[in-house]
Amino acid sequence: MPQQKLYPQQFGITKCVSMSISRPREIPIEELKYVLEKVEISDSLRINFHNPARFECGFTRFRVDNLEIKEAFWITNETFLAMDCKRIELSRNGKLPIQEFVTQWLSSRNNRFEYFRISSSGADWTGINGNQWDPTVRGRYYRMGIRKIDCSEGIDIVREDGLVATVIKAFGRNYFLVWHRRFQPECDLYQFDT
Repeated sequence: MPQQKLYPQQFGITKCVSMSISRPREIPIEELKYVLEKVEISDSLRINFHNPARFECGFTRFRVDNLEIKEAFWITNETFLAMDCKRIELSRNGKLPIQEFVTQWLSSRNNRFEYFRISSSGADWTGINGNQWDPTVRGRYYRMGIRKIDCSEGIDIVREDGLVATVIKAFGRNYFLVWHRRFQPECDLYQFDT
C-alpha cells in the first residue's frame, strides 16, 4: 500500500492543541510554511524533519507552551527573540542571540517562561553578570520534563522581582533556566540530561 501524505492544509486546519511533524524525508515547503504561518497551536509543537538547507522562513511568531525543533537551522534571530513559549528546545540551530534573550527576560514581567535548551553553535555566556550557585538560594538540580540538569556550575541572575534564573553551558548546549520553584527535591527521581 503506498504511503499517503496527509498535511494540515488539505483539511483546512487552522487551530489545534498539539502538532507533531516528523518525517525522514522532505516535507513540501509550502506545507511547512502553512503550519508556521496559518495554524494556531496552543500547547505543543514538535518539528523533526529533514529539509534542505535552502529552506527559509523569515520571521515566524511562536506562541506555544512547548516548542521543540530538531532541525532549527532556519530560526532567525528575530524569530528567536520573539518566541513566547514556556519551554524551548532547539537543536542544530545557528548562532542565536541568547544573551539578548536573557536581557529581554530580565527587563520583562514574563512569569510564563520556564527554560530553553539549545545547541551552543558558538554562542556562550561570556559577559553575563551573576553569582555562583548558593545552595541556600536554590537547589542544585533543575527539572526539565523527565530530565534534570546539574546547575551547580551555572551563573545565577536575579530579576528585579526576585525571580532567579540560571545560565549554564553543558553537553554542547546552552541552558537558560528560570526557578519558579527554587528547590525541586523530586529531581532525585529523574535521569540527567545528556
